[in-house]
Amino acid sequence: MSDRIKWVDYKGQKILIEDYSSLKSEEFVAEIANAEEEIINSTEKLVLTLVNFSNARMSNEDKDRADQMIKGAQAKGITLFVAAIGVSGIQRIIANAVVKDMHFAKSSDEAKEWLVQQAMKVKQPVA
Repeated sequence: MSDRIKWVDYKGQKILIEDYSSLKSEEFVAEIANAEEEIINSTEKLVLTLVNFSNARMSNEDKDRADQMIKGAQAKGITLFVAAIGVSGIQRIIANAVVKDMHFAKSSDEAKEWLVQQAMKVKQPVA
């Protein structure tokens, strides 16, 4: 596993941290592949993901690779919730093209809190 892609426990929830900060295109694709491997090989059916895009530049190739990762997870029946930090301007448009309901947070802690809230909503039985 990459140093940039790792699982953390936060308030009893597993969160996959994807750190793409300061990466350029070639590195981006490799790390997306590492993230995909973690997600696909996980036993989790609900994956909470915190993505750090600080100082990163995503190309069309990177976007296409990320789309492929999302579709692969969905094909395996995995539900993804994604919170991103370090995203502004045009990057938000690109990020939303990959994950429609991506949450944009101002900090890592805010992103983690949002992810935990989403997990709790999913796990609560409907009355």
